[in-house]
Amino acid sequence: MPPKKLFIVHEDIDVCLLLQYILQVDFKTTVVANSFGMVENYLESQSFEVVLTDVNIDGISRNQYIAYLNDKLPDAKIVVITDMDQGIIEKELFNIGIEQFFDFPLTITELSNALKSSF
Repeated sequence: MPPKKLFIVHEDIDVCLLLQYILQVDFKTTVVANSFGMVENYLESQSFEVVLTDVNIDGISRNQYIAYLNDKLPDAKIVVITDMDQGIIEKELFNIGIEQFFDFPLTITELSNALKSSF
């Protein structure tokens, strides 16, 4: 299976860059953003098969953000990785249309395997 194009979104740019570096083996292209404005700019000109994102992004509410991603990238798999361990939020996001939900901390092997198993 050819590598997928990955969009990594997290408010902490260092987290984005670390994930980008680690996951570059499994994904042909990785792009990072740390605000909703950056997400909007990238999605005007690019498409992605996978979005790895936190749920809290500057510039938009959680539910609006996930709905926006679903609208802009209807065929993409949305995988949430967050430090918010709240079952209500997780259930809510699955109802909106995410593919997977992970809490920090998790190992890179766990994340990589989970991303690959989704496709």
